[in-house]
Amino acid sequence: MAKNKPNKSGAGDGEKTKKKIGTSIILILIILILTLIIGFGAIFLFNFGGIKKDVARMLVNVPVVGSLVRPIADVKSPGELEKERFETEKKDFSIREQQLNEREQQLNLKEKALAEKETSLAAKELTIKDLETQLSDKLMDVKE
Repeated sequence: MAKNKPNKSGAGDGEKTKKKIGTSIILILIILILTLIIGFGAIFLFNFGGIKKDVARMLVNVPVVGSLVRPIADVKSPGELEKERFETEKKDFSIREQQLNEREQQLNLKEKALAEKETSLAAKELTIKDLETQLSDKLMDVKE
């Protein structure tokens, strides 16, 4: 019986060692998870290095956290707002420039059409003057 007792205690020590290792691993995982949570909390609370938005944008697609982080990711800094305003003004100016170029082309076409009409009108005026002089000559002949 003395031999049986050490075997039982030896087997119990192996099981206790396995339990200790399992609880140690679980404890380490819990500590790592809590450290990550505290780290992300600190990033969002103190905005270290201005990476709050970048981290929020990365976490938007995470199922549970995404809905909590989305308002932070959507908020824009004054620099980003200024950049967006500049981009929209740039687009507006390019559209206006394109419209002005189109109008300039239309004006050039109308100017050419007007010049052609003026030349045809001047030619018709000359023919009218010629006919008028011919008529006045004929009228003078008739009067004589």
